[in-house]
This record gives sequence, C-alpha cells and structure tokens, in this order.
Amino acid sequence: HIMKDVMFGMSSDDGEVRSFEYVPVKSPQLQLLTSFGRPYSIEALKALLVRVCAGQSLSVKTVYETHSVDTPYTDRNFKDAIKGLEAEGKVTVDTPADKRRKRHGEVTLSDSKIVTFPP
Repeated sequence: HIMKDVMFGMSSDDGEVRSFEYVPVKSPQLQLLTSFGRPYSIEALKALLVRVCAGQSLSVKTVYETHSVDTPYTDRNFKDAIKGLEAEGKVTVDTPADKRRKRHGEVTLSDSKIVTFPP
C-alpha cells in the first residue's frame, strides 16, 4: 500500500489512476495518445465495485484490501470511487456524506466507514 502511494507520486503520467511507469514522451504529439485504451479509471473502478461487492456491507478498508491486489488503484482511488457511487445513490455509507467532515471542501471517508452495496 505504501509503495503504491510512493509510485503514484513518481509516475510520469497524470491520470486519475496512474500506470506507475516513468516513460518520457519525446514528441508532444504522441502525448495525445497516452490516455487512449487505458483500462484503469475511477469510472471503471466504480463499475467493478458495484458488480463484485453487490449485496455486501463492507468497511472501506476491507473493500480496498480485497480488491486492490494486482491493480494500480490506491486507497484514494477507492475512496473517490465510493464517494462517487454514494453521490450517484448507488451505495450507502453508514454516515451519510452530509454528516461527515469536510477537508479542503471535500467530504472525507474514513477506512472504518461501512459501505452497503445493493444486490
């Protein structure tokens, strides 16, 4: 988990989900192609979580630890995906977003919060 966070900061790409690679692009024209075909995104993670966690109530930490193995997703990516799903009404959190603290204008989501994924 610590290595993912370190590698996230060192990755040469700047997407919401990083590739953990340093690949300098020589030509600015080629930079336009780097995001095409990228299989990892917050939207893809949201779709995955809705599917694999259906019918379960799990802590944020358990969701992350269970489904982050062999992926480039960080705990921050999981929290962003869960908060997005909550905002869309696709999951519920044991303390609703409007009752949770905000940090820098953004709703927080602690590891201990319980997320309920409908069947």
